[in-house]
Amino acid sequence: MPHNLFPGLGAIPLLAGMLLALTPGGLPAQGVCQETCPNPLADPAGATLCAARIATCTGKLSLYQGYMSQLSLGSVKAQLTPLYIQILAPLFPTAGVTAWRFAWANRQPVNNSTTDCTTTYFNPNATYANTLAQGKLTQDWEFRLLYHELTHVEQCKAMGGRDRYAKIWFAQAELAFLRTANLDQIHDLQPMENDAAAKAATLLETTRRNRDASGALVPPQADLGIFSLSQSEDYRAGSCTVRISIENVGSAPLPIAAYSNGSALVRVTTGTTSLGDFTLAQVDPNGILRGAPPQRVTVTWRPGNRYTYTGPRSFTAQVDPNRVISDSRRTNNIGEGSFLCGVTSNTSPRSP
Repeated sequence: MPHNLFPGLGAIPLLAGMLLALTPGGLPAQGVCQETCPNPLADPAGATLCAARIATCTGKLSLYQGYMSQLSLGSVKAQLTPLYIQILAPLFPTAGVTAWRFAWANRQPVNNSTTDCTTTYFNPNATYANTLAQGKLTQDWEFRLLYHELTHVEQCKAMGGRDRYAKIWFAQAELAFLRTANLDQIHDLQPMENDAAAKAATLLETTRRNRDASGALVPPQADLGIFSLSQSEDYRAGSCTVRISIENVGSAPLPIAAYSNGSALVRVTTGTTSLGDFTLAQVDPNGILRGAPPQRVTVTWRPGNRYTYTGPRSFTAQVDPNRVISDSRRTNNIGEGSFLCGVTSNTSPRSP
């Protein structure tokens, strides 16, 4: 299974070489490495240590940039399909998924993938990047890897860009290296890696409703169904009324056009007797289901005249599948409930 070893770095030899063998040199300070050093006359030791830190930081960034340059050589960069952008942009609002580019690069260990701020180089296999470019991912591990790397893109943006991202990555790697010399464990101990893994796991579950039976992403769509049937007791009238909860658990809100149709949306029956139909405008006059899912509304059944009953009664409620778009895994368009209404008329207010 693909494993993202070192985002923004990628190669085990590079990490080991820098953590174990890098020595301060005479490279000039630049960008994020710059700091104000003590006066060498007043604090020669402090000035020497400061200069060493700057040189070490600058050397690391130079190696980082060189490594990324060799990864980029000959790579054919691609971008996400419009459908992937539509689905992923709200999940990664700061990543800039429309500008993000990716490619296959085998100048890194197998099963490794490297994110260089706005570009990712994949190497779980020779076909992953091409499959992603075509928008044909289907496996959980494929999506988990995609979400993991896009989280690193967000991290890079939040940290202020490429050099700051690299500097923080090295700092975390060095702290982890003090705890273990196992390079896989170093990766797992880094906070930014843990954050990326956690978000990828969460989004893998969140986006399941965006995938069809084959595992592929599908256009966002509503999935309206019956959540539950319940009984509402009216002690003043001495009868009960059935209540129906309808929910949209799809990947898109219900469109406004669905509220204007006059065809049946929900039909309720008891035995062989139809109690009538509800349109979406009647079920949800305030447009709650037009919000981002999941959304739910509960209504007391009153098509025309209020339907009441006493004693036992069974009901079936069904969303008309011809009136709303639903995905291939719909299982909630029918709801059934059996109730016993034993209330008796009581015109006096009930005691709490």
